[in-house]
Amino acid sequence: MAANGYAQKGQPYPEGHWGKWRGVICSTEDCDKPAKCKGLCNSHYNKKRWADGVRPPSVNAAARRAAHLRHRYGIDAADYDRMLAEQGGLCAICKQPPTKKNTRAHWDGKLCVDHCHDTGRVRALLCNDCNLVVGYGKTEGILLSAAAYIRDRG
Repeated sequence: MAANGYAQKGQPYPEGHWGKWRGVICSTEDCDKPAKCKGLCNSHYNKKRWADGVRPPSVNAAARRAAHLRHRYGIDAADYDRMLAEQGGLCAICKQPPTKKNTRAHWDGKLCVDHCHDTGRVRALLCNDCNLVVGYGKTEGILLSAAAYIRDRG
């Protein structure tokens, strides 16, 4: 006999065992689907978990944003908030607050985290417009040339 009390070593259940919900119908009224867990079918089990407040991480926007900041930039929400406070809530380049015009709709009025793609170092928080200028400019030399061009021809 194996240590788990069954005749065959490594088998968690006795032969022929198919789970305690085999042949059991969902306990919810007017549901004739087979029970899968806790006497409920998959649909009613998931609805009960949702009603009990159990949510997957993807439903929690704050947790999703924190995970994104950690993964993409290596900072947490507190670092972002500290940087935002240091910048006075304004874009580091144009010194404008985030508005519907200079931030993306799904960003909820948040500034972009500007970072160097070569080193990964976070520089500052920018509005979407300034972030695009820096991103498309790529290097300091290109951006200085663009500034000189605008100054000379503007």
